[in-house]
Amino acid sequence: MTTPQSFHLKKPKDHSSIPIVISAPHVGLDFPDELKDYFPHEIINQPDDTDWYVDRLYEFAPQLGITVISAKYSRYVIDLNRSPEGKSLYNDGRTETSLVPVKDFSGTSLYSHSNNEPDNDEIQRRLNLYYQPYHQELASILGEKKERFGKVLLYEAHSIRRHVPLIRTRPFPDLILGDNQGSSCDRLISQCFKDSLETSPYHLSYNDPFQGGFLTRNWGKPDQNFHSIQMEISQDLYLDESNYLWQDPKANKLSETLQKAFENLIKRWC
Repeated sequence: MTTPQSFHLKKPKDHSSIPIVISAPHVGLDFPDELKDYFPHEIINQPDDTDWYVDRLYEFAPQLGITVISAKYSRYVIDLNRSPEGKSLYNDGRTETSLVPVKDFSGTSLYSHSNNEPDNDEIQRRLNLYYQPYHQELASILGEKKERFGKVLLYEAHSIRRHVPLIRTRPFPDLILGDNQGSSCDRLISQCFKDSLETSPYHLSYNDPFQGGFLTRNWGKPDQNFHSIQMEISQDLYLDESNYLWQDPKANKLSETLQKAFENLIKRWC
């Protein structure tokens, strides 16, 4: 069986490449043909827990020398930001979706019938076809940059609805920067983002309520010069949350703010 392409890749021109990679593992909207009959049409047409178009906020990245990898398939097919063993990220009682979720963050079933839910063999099949290719490509890119520059940063790009009661009773802040309580990257990296964003029009929270998902924690090895950090963005900063439509004026303002933060990081860390 031919392995399908499970990711999209945007690379800078080689001469401008720098040791930063942006990953957007929850931006995917597609469902493989062989799975479409298992999900309700409304879920396929609008997979609710998507990080809607968050990669568009970073369209400036290749011009700065940053490589961008983003998911093709929905996180409802398989969640690229969960451990392959399905281990929990938090232990505070919040709702978490699994490696291959059967319910969304509102507790609604994702499958048309319970007998459509994946068994262990199906989970393994999805790991092989849709999970491993993304992680292998990411590992290859990070390894190449580490070898070339002596260090590399993985920046995990995420977004979320302003209010998800099963995760947190209060609405989320505008921006949430997570570095696994300071353990996943050099302090200078976190400080560069904080210096830029704390003086921006947006409210920045640090490691609260998100510290970074599996990818951030897995690749956060500062002692080996592999650094990682996560940014969670409230979607109403760039979308109309009622219909998930992109809103240019708001999105452009946010993208410009993010670009300035990366320019500050490049100047001080790269």
